[in-house]
Amino acid sequence: MASSEILSPSQSPAKKQRWEGTLQPQSSSEETQDPRSKIEYYTYDEDVEDDSDGTHEMTDKEYEEYKRQIEESNGFDVTHFPHSFALVEIAPLFSFAFDEVAEDLKSHSQMALQQYNAQKNMILEFVKVVKSNRQGVFHYL
Repeated sequence: MASSEILSPSQSPAKKQRWEGTLQPQSSSEETQDPRSKIEYYTYDEDVEDDSDGTHEMTDKEYEEYKRQIEESNGFDVTHFPHSFALVEIAPLFSFAFDEVAEDLKSHSQMALQQYNAQKNMILEFVKVVKSNRQGVFHYL
């Protein structure tokens, strides 16, 4: 790969890549400390009144913060709003510890990377799923 084809890592923690010559899987201790895998939680205002189930519709302030994050990261780095709900909200996917979900995420990631490589004439390799977001029935890898 020519040096002109090397992509610069994004400022987004979820998009940072390790450019150390050869890609090697992280050790389990590195993986638990990987900043790309960290899920951020929204800090709520005291004056928001929750429904009986402990949730509330996303406030204007929450929505503005959510919208800013979506626009800045193309939907990849979004804070988790555990007490809020909104129609088709993008949120972190927590359940890829389950084998079936992990295998699906891996195969979908590999398929997406294969298509990206073909479209962009690149030679990028899949290493692992670091983070995944969901939106209703949509997933962003």
